[in-house]
Amino acid sequence: MRPDRANAGVVRRGSARRPSDAERVNALRGTINDQLKRTIGENQAYTRGEAKTTVEDVDGGERETTKSNPQNARDLSTSVTATMAKLPHPAVVITTLDRTYHAQAAAGVPIEAMRHPIARGITVSSFTSLCIRPRPHVMFNMTLPSTMYEALIACKDFNVHILTPDKHGARVASVFTRGNRLPPPSVRESEDSTYAFDIDADLGVFVGLKDKGLRHVEIVNRGAWHEQYQKAKENGLQVSDSSHDVDSQDPNVAEPTRQAHHVPCLHSKGIIEVLHCRLARAVHPELPNAGQNVVIIGEVVDATYHNRSKEERDQAPVALGYADRKYRSIGGAIHPHETDDPENEL
Repeated sequence: MRPDRANAGVVRRGSARRPSDAERVNALRGTINDQLKRTIGENQAYTRGEAKTTVEDVDGGERETTKSNPQNARDLSTSVTATMAKLPHPAVVITTLDRTYHAQAAAGVPIEAMRHPIARGITVSSFTSLCIRPRPHVMFNMTLPSTMYEALIACKDFNVHILTPDKHGARVASVFTRGNRLPPPSVRESEDSTYAFDIDADLGVFVGLKDKGLRHVEIVNRGAWHEQYQKAKENGLQVSDSSHDVDSQDPNVAEPTRQAHHVPCLHSKGIIEVLHCRLARAVHPELPNAGQNVVIIGEVVDATYHNRSKEERDQAPVALGYADRKYRSIGGAIHPHETDDPENEL
């Protein structure tokens, strides 16, 4: 038994009641909504060319005043957008699992009202490393409101798929730019013909992988997340024995252990490798016009190379990039200190 579990049942005199998971989730959603409302008002004022500043009154007090922004905010935003479009960014696919048993239980959903998990995925171009040692951490940002964000916060596990710089990788990336809207039902009859069911109900946006040209993409653990959910539903989740113990930690900070859920993992010739991550923190920037964005920080706990040897991994090309609204393949290396013409050296 872990030391921190030994006295789990002891009630200490004077200790405050720890809020439940449902209360934490509701409080988090309330905070997000408040930030969005405040930021929308700031965005509207900024777009009109107005900015709030604090000035000192003649009596020494302070007051807020609104003045015109000397530079047209709309023109500046357009200019910066064009500049950022010229910068190459990595294009990766991030997946997680919505409606896990634990997430539904934490939200107070009765067992009889629970629904099967559903896969969520998104393509992002803001992915980067935060640090490598002592433990590797990665980060990316998302725009709110987002179904993917809510699923990731509740699940706390996610996978990052590094894509090949070719049409195979680009096709995989394009599937997850469509949003996480539910697909149209694909209804078939069950084997005993007593009822019909939607065979793709758990796929969400992943159903796009069935399109022509993407038959090489495989969801390697689709059965595993269903089995995990069913077992948890039948037996009840034993929180004290789970590495996914949200009762003992801040809802935005996960214990750096291993993944607790079988989140969707893809295998394809368009995927170089997969980083398996645990949510470490969700950061909401306290900046004007940034309240609709959130920075996700995760710890990398494992990696999958899909049977690639070390030599193959070392020789793998630079991953898929994105610039000027198009997927890109990074060209050859540039050696700034080498020259063919000494007379033209800088």
